[in-house]
Amino acid sequence: YVKNGQAKQERRVFILAHCLKGCMHEFYTREVSDDPYQLQLKRFFTELFNHCFPIDFRMKQWEKLNQCYKNEKTIRVYIYELSELWNI
Repeated sequence: YVKNGQAKQERRVFILAHCLKGCMHEFYTREVSDDPYQLQLKRFFTELFNHCFPIDFRMKQWEKLNQCYKNEKTIRVYIYELSELWNI
């Protein structure tokens, strides 16, 4: 969104703030809003993720991925399940 809109790097986080709701908006207000121009976009997303999801979220997702087997499922169903787990 901000890259395609060719927003300057230092303004990207500030521009995205208008799209945030709930937990994400709370994070922005508490942690970023004092100086949104100093935070790089990648770091913003990393810290936002860590704020909004439980500490062990990634570990639990990896466990689910490791336990996802095709077995008797069709390829279509199996790929759907994998992509759902991977894209969360």
